[in-house]
Amino acid sequence: MGGNIQGMATLPMLAQARKGDIYVLELDSWQLQAFGDLKISPSLSVFTNFMPDHLNYYNNDLRKYFGDKANIFKYQKKGDIFVAGKDLKQIPKRAIRVSESDLPKSIILQVSGRHNRFNAALAYVSAKKLGVSTPLIKKSLEKFKGVSGRLEKIKSYKGIEIYNDTTSTTPHALKIALEALHGKQVVLIAGGSDKNIGLAILRKPLTLCKKIILFPGSGTNRLIKEKIVRQFVLTKDMSDAVQKAFGFATKGDVVLLSPGFASFGLFKNEYDRGDKFLTAIRKFTK
Repeated sequence: MGGNIQGMATLPMLAQARKGDIYVLELDSWQLQAFGDLKISPSLSVFTNFMPDHLNYYNNDLRKYFGDKANIFKYQKKGDIFVAGKDLKQIPKRAIRVSESDLPKSIILQVSGRHNRFNAALAYVSAKKLGVSTPLIKKSLEKFKGVSGRLEKIKSYKGIEIYNDTTSTTPHALKIALEALHGKQVVLIAGGSDKNIGLAILRKPLTLCKKIILFPGSGTNRLIKEKIVRQFVLTKDMSDAVQKAFGFATKGDVVLLSPGFASFGLFKNEYDRGDKFLTAIRKFTK
């Protein structure tokens, strides 16, 4: 595995490559820009969904953003496999359309949320196309505990569940995280740098939070100015945010870091933000 995964540089993998090997890469729009320059696409491509992101980089032009993403299938050759979410538009008819219902109900996942059952369905169909046996796919999916920083359950402390969702850098990602934890009282740590994405989808989900703690940033300023969030507490840094969160949380609640915005300004990147969250949690719960 490699691509856009923390601590997993792709180039060193080339020295280990052998004929017949299968490499799994998560590719973001910038990496796929280079695929477009080289006019190449993977032999098996999976396109999960398409939501607004990086509009500050793409000058609010979703077509340009989609154009880079589309390089994942644009240069596939005859016989290559293209697996895609059922709701995607503007993709070739040859795509194998997948929905959450394509994952057998007998497969019980450890990761939360409908979005993860959808992701697992994409993995299930892709593995089947590669000839992996159904029992092995089932075993692998049921053992999977999630990816670092993506709605990752860190631990429980005094009956309070702690989740690290630092890779939530868009309003849509924050909305999905809150939906996945539906039914639980959530103390949310969010906010950060703006990407010029609409915020209206957050209006209702944020009203369901027990308490909201916001980092400073241009995105946070928009949340307040557009009255997407009304009841909130501002924080100066991660250590302060974690202390405030546990001041509000009680047994049975969830402390969730799911910013919904970019990390720039206060952190080096989203991984640095997640690392600082883990450090603050360790100090507070030791």
